[in-house]
Amino acid sequence: MNANTLGRIAPLAGAAYAVAMIVGDLVVGQFPDSDASVSKLTTYYSNHHAHVAAGGMVFSWATILLAVFGCVLWSRARAIRPSVAAAILVATAVAVVADVQEATLFALVGHASTASTLTPSALQALHIAGSEGSLSTGLAILLLAVGVAEIVPRWLAWPAIVLGIAQLVPGIGFFASMLFLLWAAVAGIALTVRPRSVRQLVPAMG
Repeated sequence: MNANTLGRIAPLAGAAYAVAMIVGDLVVGQFPDSDASVSKLTTYYSNHHAHVAAGGMVFSWATILLAVFGCVLWSRARAIRPSVAAAILVATAVAVVADVQEATLFALVGHASTASTLTPSALQALHIAGSEGSLSTGLAILLLAVGVAEIVPRWLAWPAIVLGIAQLVPGIGFFASMLFLLWAAVAGIALTVRPRSVRQLVPAMG
């Protein structure tokens, strides 16, 4: 696969990211709320610890796809609006770090939950950290920057701005994060079928 082909299909990382996140959620399954009792958590992890750990691994793979998708958006913006492109790159890094932290927590609690040395209170603390999720500041900045960068069609730019603001609104941030998956999938496909003269993500060889 040459650099030109890679550059054309790279936006599909957005769709792949959305799929990986959904698969990770399905692998984890029904996850107890953060206020679940210690006894409920002990029983849950005794039966589902392997699924939680596997879900954390899938989430880890998803972070790689998010990084690629963010680089695609940055690549498309840097020739048009360099300052906005810089914001996209920084926001991608922040979002990836947050997702890595969340994935690591799922993997950690899945593997450590059945350890005899882990106290019930420590298990509850790990579970709360994982179930509460991570801050969505990176996604908010990323979506807002993409919305004004003129690198996606207007029918994707306006939803990006709305979703970017919604990420930081208490009570709806979680649902906005779920809608971001749909947006990323649609944007990834749209950017793939509408190729532009974009700097290559991978330098041409030879």
